[in-house]
Amino acid sequence: MAETKNTVESIRQWVVEHKLRTVGCLWLSGLAGSIAYNWSQPGMKTSVKIIHARLHAQALTLAALAGAAVVEYYDHKSGAKAVHYAKLDLKYLSGVYCLALHPATIDILLTGGHDSVCQVGTKPSWAWRSILAGRKALIPGLRWGIGSGQLIQVWKDGWIPSLYGFKLYSPQPIDCPWVKVQDFIDPILKQWDLARLNQVLSADEVKAICLIPLPPYLQEDQVLWHHSPSGTFSVRSAYHHLINLHPMGRARCPSSSSSVLSTDCWRLLWRLPIPPKLCWFLWRCLHNVVPVNANIVRQRIPVDPCCLFCGQHEESAVHLMVQCEFARMVWWTSPLTIRSDFKAVFSFQEW
Repeated sequence: MAETKNTVESIRQWVVEHKLRTVGCLWLSGLAGSIAYNWSQPGMKTSVKIIHARLHAQALTLAALAGAAVVEYYDHKSGAKAVHYAKLDLKYLSGVYCLALHPATIDILLTGGHDSVCQVGTKPSWAWRSILAGRKALIPGLRWGIGSGQLIQVWKDGWIPSLYGFKLYSPQPIDCPWVKVQDFIDPILKQWDLARLNQVLSADEVKAICLIPLPPYLQEDQVLWHHSPSGTFSVRSAYHHLINLHPMGRARCPSSSSSVLSTDCWRLLWRLPIPPKLCWFLWRCLHNVVPVNANIVRQRIPVDPCCLFCGQHEESAVHLMVQCEFARMVWWTSPLTIRSDFKAVFSFQEW
């Protein structure tokens, strides 16, 4: 609403006292265009209800949004650059950054029926922009969980976990009267109708369908995230899925710490009666992700790879902690008084 110098004072006061406080409108006053934007609690509730009805979807739930929005690398300090040497093993870390999507929101993302909702928009939020950017990774991992079978189309939707793309690869027969999954379920016995399945599908497809368990009671069909045991989409499960798909990702990011030491050794490490910072330091040494000169050079940073103490050998973790003459002197003069020839040790794990 716009106000000019000819606006009657009584009208101006009425608008401010009633309209502005009722639904929360924008009031422009004077030639300078000063803006007074005032929201009342009833007006805000009304606007939220209108937006909810237009979107046909509830709000997104971002668990641990602060941790999911900000990526901090190990050894990262405020105002300083950091190098990502290796990913932390999620098996030994707490906290899951989970993105829970309402079924109506998933339906919008899958079908694309609401073009106005699926667009990025002019000023999208960080969460909505991230969802649209990750839609290519999200949609291939979604499949239907069998309930009643009323919402699932046999040849168009993905609902078979053991088949590629979760879809049937045989063409749909002409004039086939069965198009929904519920048409292949015996409503009395709660079992697959093998007679109908064998008429229109191949033997391999029938075998794959028979592996799908049916619920003992009537329930709705659900959209599941295939790469999570619970069927709920999470950032962690999507990250591991994308890493496993990319050959370079599998080479750079091993799946667990078992490739270095056994599980019992890792449990012994985390249970040692020492400060946690020492446990983390040993973990980094065993994974060879300590920021020594040799590892820094591998990150394509122009530094001298030689040891700063002896200047004769490459500064690796095992050299700096074991093989260097300065390190051997420290071990001997320490309260442990360890005197030994460690030059035959070639790795930190062996030591």
